[in-house]
Amino acid sequence: FKPGTLTGTAPVFSLVPPGGAGFDPGAGRLNPSFGVAYRIPKGGGFLHWLTGDDAVLRGGYSLATNRQGIGFLDGVWSGNQGRSLATSTSPSTTPSVFTAGGVLFSDSSYPHLAPTSIDSAFPNPSFPLVVQSGQGVEDYNPSIKPEYVQSWEFGLQRPLGRNTVIELRYVGNHGTDLWSAVNLNEVNTVENKFTTEFQNAQNNLAIANGISLAQLLTPGTKLTTNNFGSTGLAGQVAVPILQTAIGTTNDQTTATQLTQGVVGTTANGIATNATRMANLTKAGYAINFFQVNPLNGGASTEMTNRNSSTYNSGQVEIRRRLAGGLQVQGSYAYSKSLTDANVPTLRNWGGEKGPASFDIRHGIKATWIYQLPFGQGRSFLSGAHGVLGKVVGGWEMAGVGRLQSGSPTNITSGRGTFNSGDGGIVLHNITAAQLQSDMAITHTSQVGSTGSVTGTVYLLPQSLVSNTLAAFALNSATLDPNAPYIGPCTTAGQLCDHVFYWGPWLSKWDVSLVKRTQIKERLNFELRVQALNVFNHPNILSPGGTATGGNISSAVSTSFGQTTAAFRDFNNTNDPGGRTLEFVARLNF
Repeated sequence: FKPGTLTGTAPVFSLVPPGGAGFDPGAGRLNPSFGVAYRIPKGGGFLHWLTGDDAVLRGGYSLATNRQGIGFLDGVWSGNQGRSLATSTSPSTTPSVFTAGGVLFSDSSYPHLAPTSIDSAFPNPSFPLVVQSGQGVEDYNPSIKPEYVQSWEFGLQRPLGRNTVIELRYVGNHGTDLWSAVNLNEVNTVENKFTTEFQNAQNNLAIANGISLAQLLTPGTKLTTNNFGSTGLAGQVAVPILQTAIGTTNDQTTATQLTQGVVGTTANGIATNATRMANLTKAGYAINFFQVNPLNGGASTEMTNRNSSTYNSGQVEIRRRLAGGLQVQGSYAYSKSLTDANVPTLRNWGGEKGPASFDIRHGIKATWIYQLPFGQGRSFLSGAHGVLGKVVGGWEMAGVGRLQSGSPTNITSGRGTFNSGDGGIVLHNITAAQLQSDMAITHTSQVGSTGSVTGTVYLLPQSLVSNTLAAFALNSATLDPNAPYIGPCTTAGQLCDHVFYWGPWLSKWDVSLVKRTQIKERLNFELRVQALNVFNHPNILSPGGTATGGNISSAVSTSFGQTTAAFRDFNNTNDPGGRTLEFVARLNF
């Protein structure tokens, strides 16, 4: 953020030497891990009520580094310009080279695909390569260090009778020096006084239209002219940066941006436009007037140790071993997972602490097995033998259940009121807590001409959604300033609030009915019927979300407050989300 200071050099790309490391992996780091367990002596009175006859205190701590692999290296460097050669070959794509059937590529007698679209020196072209205009530059901070996480736990376990124990735990961790890709080309609107000029242009535009600045920023206000320059009217001043860069003071796009207060968007539109930047530099403005690495559209990304994270949770777990035909394990966790990965500006290097995408505040989980009390060795019909004994014995019910709160979504405005990033939103006539309490699933439906039924799933009240869209001028409704709504940040040079809401709860219960029939001492036949999501409960998610976290942000658009996402998992468990019946027959020996 030093326009006019030109002590740097234009970036170039150089080859990484063979055997060169992308970063220091931190060999020789000490990663301690230790734990302790203490069996509490039997006591009397309140102590005995609290600990029972055989309670144990447990605790532990560990420090572990996370050493990234080649995927991270490739993910950074592959974003840079350079040489490439397609090596994919098949009879369909290169019929003149290969015939149908497999070939042994190491056999030199077979024809090979010659590099025709690249210089003959590949893979050793001449270096360094000069960065072309519009191309990004990505690299590591030369002093980058491995990430590391500290974890700790402390808990009390005590028996509840002969077969059951309860455990109370506190579990936490802290991630430090986490890697983050930072764009050093954050557009500058402060030191170059561009915000001041933008505000002058706003004032000029309001005067030209005969309205106040507040009216100019009011959604739905119609303009009679787009001229934001000085036309000699009282109160107007010159706007030389805008006029020089754009070449006019009567630009409709810029006028719209002035009504929205998006100074960062306007600055970014100049900084990433070669023609407009050329206009400025010809007039004597510094090449780095807006960006530290002025590549006219290219990012300047550095992978560095910037982020940290915290996780804290209180957990309760009850375990009953298989006794009397019943085995149960259940737990509840209240947790909070936070990160400072939200970096609205490099001026605040510490970022803004907020929930991580997988911040699940409440989680209830249970598994159980219940052997029905019929047949030999059970409470009922224990004397049944022969066919009757085979029929009534060996029945079992089992299940797995999960009930947990939703993942967070950050409501964004999509407007750059400070830089090209999101400027945040403003809550009107409603608090963040009230917004969360209003989160509930509602449905609308309509029947089409062909008899098909379509509908919309809302996560927020439709009245709030409609008034919010009016504040963003995204519908034809008139804004009600006295009703609750979410409005954009409209003050040029300002960052507004980052507000989160947590999506719907997820409820999923899988049960199974099992029948085992003993054939011989070491052979039995098992028939199992399993119902996944037995209640066929649709688990609605926040837009772009998943059951364990998801898209952390959602910009206000015409689909604001709506969702088309529901839980399903085809990547791992092939779970379609709805009720699924499975029939399994097996011989166990």
